[in-house]
Amino acid sequence: ANVLLSAGAWGSFVVGALSVVDPRWPNFLPVAAWLMALHLFFGYFKLDTRKKASEAVRRLLSLQPPRARVVRGDEAVEVLTSEVAVGETLVVRPGERIPLDGEVVAGAASVDEASFTGESVPAAKELGATVIGGTLDLDGELRVRVTKVGEETFLSQIVRLMTNIAERKPPLELLADRLMNYYGPVVFVVAGVAFVGWLAVTGDPMRAALVLLTTIIMGYPCALGITTPMLAAIAGGKGISVGLLVKASEVFYGLSITDTVVFDKTGTLTYGRPTVTDLVAFGTSRDDVLSFAAAVEASSEHPLGQAIAFFAQREGVAKLAAADFRAHPGKGVTATVSGVEVTAGKPRFVEERGVRLSDEVRGRIARLSAEGKTVVVIARGGDAIGVVALQDTPRRGARRLIEKLRARGINTVMLTGDARPVGEAVGRLLGVDEVQAELLPPQKVAAIEVMQRDVGRASYRTLTGNVVVAVLFNIVGMFLAALGLVTPLFAIGFMVVSIFGILLNTLRVRAIGFEREDATEIERLAELELLVPNMVCEGCAEKIATALRSVPGVREVRSKVPQKHVYVRYEPTKVGEEQLKDAVGQAGFTALAA
Repeated sequence: ANVLLSAGAWGSFVVGALSVVDPRWPNFLPVAAWLMALHLFFGYFKLDTRKKASEAVRRLLSLQPPRARVVRGDEAVEVLTSEVAVGETLVVRPGERIPLDGEVVAGAASVDEASFTGESVPAAKELGATVIGGTLDLDGELRVRVTKVGEETFLSQIVRLMTNIAERKPPLELLADRLMNYYGPVVFVVAGVAFVGWLAVTGDPMRAALVLLTTIIMGYPCALGITTPMLAAIAGGKGISVGLLVKASEVFYGLSITDTVVFDKTGTLTYGRPTVTDLVAFGTSRDDVLSFAAAVEASSEHPLGQAIAFFAQREGVAKLAAADFRAHPGKGVTATVSGVEVTAGKPRFVEERGVRLSDEVRGRIARLSAEGKTVVVIARGGDAIGVVALQDTPRRGARRLIEKLRARGINTVMLTGDARPVGEAVGRLLGVDEVQAELLPPQKVAAIEVMQRDVGRASYRTLTGNVVVAVLFNIVGMFLAALGLVTPLFAIGFMVVSIFGILLNTLRVRAIGFEREDATEIERLAELELLVPNMVCEGCAEKIATALRSVPGVREVRSKVPQKHVYVRYEPTKVGEEQLKDAVGQAGFTALAA
């Protein structure tokens, strides 16, 4: 299509240039400018799509720290990550990202792997455990023996996978390219035969040249050459306005024949962070359990501890002072509250601290665990006084979305890197038709490709029919032009009318309305965790906090400089996550999703 458009533009330019020398030739210079502008216009949107794909890859590559701390001799030295070899030992401290894939040879820590596996609860890493380069060490020092470097690392494989997806052409573009391999030469052959025939019959080179140009212009498939980029621009812009980013207009075509919708769990159907769902007290009041839990977790860096502290603050329970706080990576925390040791952590860890769990406590732990929830036991002295259950809870309106899709006869599938009990529990809560759990990113792509192959042939037949209909009018117009039944002005006018008709038709997308959730259902406060790589001192933290507090709806800002993290509590009815990131950016810092 681009070759035909370029040929029409250059042909119009040549005819226009001849009109300057010989007034008998029509002035087609404005037509040449119009066609060339269209060509540049289409190229711009293709370039913009590739740019967005490149930005996504760059954001993923930024997860790998540029420098690593390597044990060489008797000391740890900092070197470029690219200089680390397989078999060397890395030292990773709390708040740092693990530079490369490897195996833990010393230490224990909780590691946030949500960026790769989708698991919202950090994974406990101990001796012998494997770690992924780019994941975040939350609360303990690790020594990691490097097992993969360069292109073999898990992060490099994900980047390669994303690049392949971005470069893969959608079905409509592939079909159009295949059609143009035959259609384009046919147009030029018909135009050439028409030129030779008219020159032989009339002996008028000007008339023959105008028939040649008219045939090429009439043969240009506006429906394929213009509809695709225009719909991508207009519909894509409409999607961005509501937080939806699409690669190309074929996505919208695909939705018209879709019978299955596949969702990722973490961050899509759920909030992507643990939230307190249950609090059970044993032998004391619920508020007392929450007060002791909040006191011991107040200094914790672990997402579970922060979720418990946030829940206690929201509930407004009494604040208790804690001393002698100590974190046990991957297990739990301890502290002294009102002169008595308080323990919060895994059931096994609590038992290791000498706490006896009664049958009642064990039964409640078993029931909550069966629901896919993470259970934290709260013990005071030698007695278990309560359990707190946490889960990555579904987003507001997610269940209604699934119900509406089912009402339209569309099946729903949820893919997740979480453990199967966790994934199935969320799936039951939302009512999805199928849950596939414990999947890494490449496995998620493979699962989707299997589903696509099942419906690919029927979709391709429908697509082929639509493309043939789209170029049928151009074929008829091309032969009419070759017979001299179409004048150049009519051909140009036909193209202009077609383009504006297509434009007006695609503009209807702007009028599409979207259902909105009832504002009364929005939770009172939300919490956002940001990673700010260039926050290096308390002065930076204060500058960021000042910028965020000036945003309407922000209720609280907490910064942790060593970990380069900023926690924001805000009213989602007044401000969104992107606005908070923009506020940090306006203060001169870079804000990333932690």
